[in-house]
Amino acid sequence: MNDTIPLRDAAKQLGVSPERVRQLIRAGRIPGAHVEPVFGRYMLPADFTVTPAKRGKRAIIVATYQPPDA
Repeated sequence: MNDTIPLRDAAKQLGVSPERVRQLIRAGRIPGAHVEPVFGRYMLPADFTVTPAKRGKRAIIVATYQPPDA
């Protein structure tokens, strides 16, 4: 039994474009995903997960606007 799904179905599950899924596979963020050697199609495990990206050392600062007192 084949426990893999095509890239297009994985993109629908994630709610992103197929190109974004390709990027995640190339970055190694979807373990078990591979390219079929004969057809060149991306295949993902049926129970795939996406590993979170590693963040850099920069902190994200969120500022809120406060209007001046009138």
